[in-house]
Amino acid sequence: MKRTTVLAVVLAGVVVAGAVGWIAGKSIKSPAQVAAEAEPPAASRITVPVETRTISSDIIIRGDVRFDLPATVTLSDPPAVLGGAAIVTLAPEADTDLAEGGLAMEVSGRPILVLEGDLPMFRTMRPGDEGDDVLQMEEGLARIGFDPGPVDGIFDTATGNAIEAWYRSLGYLPVGPSDQELAELDAAEDGVAAAREAVTAANQALTFARQPLPQSQLLQMQSSVRAAERALQEQKDLAASADAAAAAVVGDATQDLATAEAARVLAGDRLTQAQAGTHPDTGLPPTEEELAQLVQEAADATAAVTVAQGGLDQAKTDQSQTKRQGEAMVADATDQLAIATAQLAETTAPPDTSAERAALADANKRLADAQADLAELQARTGNTAPRSEILFLKSLPVRIDQVFVERGDTVSGQVMQVTGSRLAIDSAISQADAQLVEVGDAVVIEETFSDVSTTGKVSFKADRAGTDDVDPQKVYVEILADEDIRELNGMNVKLTIPVETTGGEVMAVPLAALSAAADGTARVQVEHDDLTTTFVEVTAGLSAGGFVQITPISGELRAGDRVVVGTQPATADA
Repeated sequence: MKRTTVLAVVLAGVVVAGAVGWIAGKSIKSPAQVAAEAEPPAASRITVPVETRTISSDIIIRGDVRFDLPATVTLSDPPAVLGGAAIVTLAPEADTDLAEGGLAMEVSGRPILVLEGDLPMFRTMRPGDEGDDVLQMEEGLARIGFDPGPVDGIFDTATGNAIEAWYRSLGYLPVGPSDQELAELDAAEDGVAAAREAVTAANQALTFARQPLPQSQLLQMQSSVRAAERALQEQKDLAASADAAAAAVVGDATQDLATAEAARVLAGDRLTQAQAGTHPDTGLPPTEEELAQLVQEAADATAAVTVAQGGLDQAKTDQSQTKRQGEAMVADATDQLAIATAQLAETTAPPDTSAERAALADANKRLADAQADLAELQARTGNTAPRSEILFLKSLPVRIDQVFVERGDTVSGQVMQVTGSRLAIDSAISQADAQLVEVGDAVVIEETFSDVSTTGKVSFKADRAGTDDVDPQKVYVEILADEDIRELNGMNVKLTIPVETTGGEVMAVPLAALSAAADGTARVQVEHDDLTTTFVEVTAGLSAGGFVQITPISGELRAGDRVVVGTQPATADA
């Protein structure tokens, strides 16, 4: 809604405020009217202080008080003894009150207990069940002082323990697991035990497979490696010595060849000189014998070169063969060391335990499955809430008015009639007000003449006008009182339903203090100590009872400041 529209509505309330006494008499005028009048006599201002208060808009109606309507209690599935008969072993007592958590009666030696709730007991609740009925059970157990654990709509061990405590407090044993359930539980526990034994055996097998090499074998393997290392080094040393010796022989043969070559060249030079006519030793022409001798010397020197060359070739051949033999011996020793090292590594390496590890993993999985099955069974095995032994009534406590069975009777249906102990109030509201009221809204209940008051809540609102024997233009509502004030029964009481409130104290002024500026904004006129005035722009909020909530927008405004609500003509004495 636009601000100008809100302001127009609020200002319209000025007329109402005038009706309840804020502006008395026809001579009281608004600031706008005063400004329009210029004729004497001079008017004086009427001011009131700015207040802090809670403003609420209420629906006020009247209603007739009664107790909750009577109800008949029926056992549709009573506990039965062997043979199927449900026998009353303890009958209800008329003219007694039945409180929540109490014993209503006993059938076949089993208790019939009562809790408050809207849902009937449509099944036996067992561990693991979930739903609104379980939530209702948990809420009831908590109300009567037995802790069901988290109130979450899940029937767990804590819920079963609370039921057991409740039963035992009344002298009864709860309904526990059946023989079949106990047998299944024992079987599941045996399965877990067997799975644990399988895991233990698989762990032992894996531990044995991982056992280290005996110390003597390890030492023997390490000794073999060291022996192979020494043999390799010896072969390397022998090969190096043989290579050196062969190289020395080649060196000597090379030197011998060089010497033979030099001797051959010298013998050739001497022969050439002699053949030229001069003996190299005498300087004279050689004789035939001397020349023949020099020829022989040259031939011997050439033969010596051939022999030296052969010796060098043989030495090189021997050196090559020695090198090959040494390399072969070193290679063999290297292979032996590699074999010994590999044997040691293979012997000391972690064993292949893949099969044992797979067997252990499988055993662990079977154990986990067995434990999960056991946990699920345990969660579903325990105390139950039998459908045949617990009654949910819509309101408690109740009064037992009539009893339809006696001890020894066979239960076949109705067992008692009860009357609710809570006060209910029948009333009606206009169709317009019905749009503002919801089930659960708070209500103030007052009986004017006896000065008795209490509180309650709207428990029911009809979906259309004219139902439940009310005026065709009105909507039926039922209110339930929070307290059991029995003296109100049968009376016609005042009902106040707050439908809108500021939720706490706010700054408020009478509706007459509001005026509209030329631009449509709301304002109040504040009178100062020196009797001068200023306008303060405000936002108007909730209005009720002749007051309106205000929040200053510009200018200062505090509780206690005086604001103008009207004027009155000056008197002759003024």
